[in-house]
Amino acid sequence: MQTSLLAIGVVYALGSAHAFANPVAKSPAALADPHSQPGMGKHAPAGTKWGSLQGPLFGDHAPWVWASDVIQGDVGDCTLMAPIADLARIRPEVIKEHIIDKGNGSVVITLYDGQSLQPVQVVVDKQVPMLNGKPIYAKASKDGKIWAALVEKAVAKLRGDYDLTQGHTTGQMATLTGWQCTGMPAPLAPSVALSLMRSHLKERHIVLTSTLDPTNFALLPPAIQKGLKPGHEVSILATKASSPQAATILIRNPWGNATQVGDGFVWYSLEDYSRIFEGMNICGPDL
Repeated sequence: MQTSLLAIGVVYALGSAHAFANPVAKSPAALADPHSQPGMGKHAPAGTKWGSLQGPLFGDHAPWVWASDVIQGDVGDCTLMAPIADLARIRPEVIKEHIIDKGNGSVVITLYDGQSLQPVQVVVDKQVPMLNGKPIYAKASKDGKIWAALVEKAVAKLRGDYDLTQGHTTGQMATLTGWQCTGMPAPLAPSVALSLMRSHLKERHIVLTSTLDPTNFALLPPAIQKGLKPGHEVSILATKASSPQAATILIRNPWGNATQVGDGFVWYSLEDYSRIFEGMNICGPDL
């Protein structure tokens, strides 16, 4: 199925989220059992064990969740973690509504069947794969919040294994929210990309992009790379533009390791943004 979006006088053909979605792997009984665990992933180091992730689920005041809570670990699921961070920044109420602490050591997380987009409740405990007492996948935030790591675990449980938390961004967002999501392929002219960002962020849509392929990324100066790697998904969180020539774009790296602003937040000029990022994924409840 194809849909179209008319934006700034140009029609873009967009792929359906269903084309990239992952099916539910676990049985309803297993999904409801907090002690039924997903596979740890074939790349989990020797000695990895299940260990209790300590810390509060959320912050203690509104909006309770922040983009900086999301810190990606040692699995290549940036296409999952970047949208989670984007949701926390743009629509924190969605995160809060989809996560319920049962108060008995287990948490109910509402996800969506990647094929039917019907809600599925996944019950997880607070055990995550650890090596030497440290999580190998998503970490607790710097102030100890653990909700993002448990969302990652719930997706792993829904699909059967931590290795399966990877995937196409539109399918990941379908799993997280049940929303229709669309992808806009490169190349986008800088002025078109900026206008799309501004209009969709105004509507509180989730906007994501990714860095260039390895060959082209390697040609960029380190000052533009700013701790990123090729083919890496990031959140687009805000723009500032007194004029197109002075426009800047705020991205967040889900690794949380870029240092310009801290916690993975980086402002790019429109010129530099257009040199390092390509394509765009947009998701929302009203697309």
